[in-house]
Amino acid sequence: MIRAMVFIDGTWLRINISKMAREEGLDPDSYRMHYGKLLDCLKERLAGSKELRLDSKEIDIVRPYIFGHIPVNVSEKDRDAAGAEARFFDLIEREFGYDVERVEIDYGGRRLREKDRLDEDPEDDWKPKEKRVDVALASSMLYYAAIPYAYDIAIAVIGDEDFVPVLQKVRSLGRRVAIASIRTKFKSPCSRVYSSEYDEEGVRDFDVIWLNELAKSLDIPERIVECRDPRHEGRRRSVTHSLHLDICDTCLDRSRAERREERMAFADKLKALYLKPWPGRKGMVCGIVKRIITPTDGGYVYGFITAKVNEAENDYYFDSRDLERSLTFEDLAPLDELVFKPETRPDGRFHACAVRKPLESDWVE
Repeated sequence: MIRAMVFIDGTWLRINISKMAREEGLDPDSYRMHYGKLLDCLKERLAGSKELRLDSKEIDIVRPYIFGHIPVNVSEKDRDAAGAEARFFDLIEREFGYDVERVEIDYGGRRLREKDRLDEDPEDDWKPKEKRVDVALASSMLYYAAIPYAYDIAIAVIGDEDFVPVLQKVRSLGRRVAIASIRTKFKSPCSRVYSSEYDEEGVRDFDVIWLNELAKSLDIPERIVECRDPRHEGRRRSVTHSLHLDICDTCLDRSRAERREERMAFADKLKALYLKPWPGRKGMVCGIVKRIITPTDGGYVYGFITAKVNEAENDYYFDSRDLERSLTFEDLAPLDELVFKPETRPDGRFHACAVRKPLESDWVE
C-alpha cells in the first residue's frame, strides 16, 4: 500500500477556482468545488499515472492538509466575507476530514480586496503577508518527509514558484512528489517551473495533474428537492446546490442575506455600546445578546452575551438560572443590552451570572 499525503495551498486554490471554471466554460460565479471528491480524484489520477499504473485502492491518503489565511480585523463592510473564509475551513475540516492550518492576517480595519482598499485610500499600498501560509505548507511537507514511513508520495496542490526548494528537498529525502495545479491561457496561476515538460528544476516525479480536467466532475451538482423551509413560496419542488440541506437555492440565499443583515446590526449595536461611558460598578459589565437557543428536546433555554472585559471580547453563556429581577427569556431578544457579572469557569468557558437589564442609573458617571 502506497501512503500519500495531500498538501493544499488553500488560499491560492480558492483565488484561482473561478479562473479554472471560466477556462472550462463553467459559470465562475456559481462554481463550487467539492473538496471531498477532490481527494478521490487526486488519488485516481495518481494511481492511473504512467509511472504507477495501479488500482486506486492501492493508494492510501493518510492525511489531507490544507493551509489558508483567515482575515481578521477587517473593515465592517467585509466582515461577512471574512466570516465566510473561516466558515469554509470549518466546513471542510468537519465534513471531509481535512487537517486545516489557519494563519490569521490582521488587515488593520482595511478592505479585503486590493481594489477596494485603493478606492478608499489611493496611497495605501499595504498588502496582506500571505507568505506565512507558504511557510506553513512547506515546513509540514518537509517535516513529514523526514519521518520514516509517514508518506511515500506528497501530492502538492500548488501554483506558486516559491515551493521549488522544499519540493527538491523532499525528493532528496527519498519521497516522490506529484503536483496538481490549474492552467489558463493567459497569466496562468501555475508556474512554468512545474508545468515544464522536462522538469528542469527536479521538482516532481509524475506529470502534472491538471485540475482543469477534473473541473466538471468536482462541481457540486444541483439537486431537485422538496424545499423544507417553512417560508418557501410557490411549488416546493425546487433546485438546490447544498450538499446536505433540503432547502432550495432561493431560500438559502434569503437566509444568508438575513444572517448578513443580522450580523451587521449586531456589529453596529456592539460598536455603539462600547462608545457608552460604562462605569463598571461592582465588577458588572454590559453586553449585547448575541443569540438565544431553545432546544427542541425540552431542555434549558440558553443564550450568549457578547461583551468586552479587560479589552478582550468574548461570548458569555447564560441560562434561566442566571437571570435576576424576575427576568425571563420571554423578555429577551437578540441585540438587547444586558448587565451581568462575568466569570471564567475551570473548563475555560465564559459564563454570565446575575444577568439583568440595565437601569438608567447604571449609565451615570
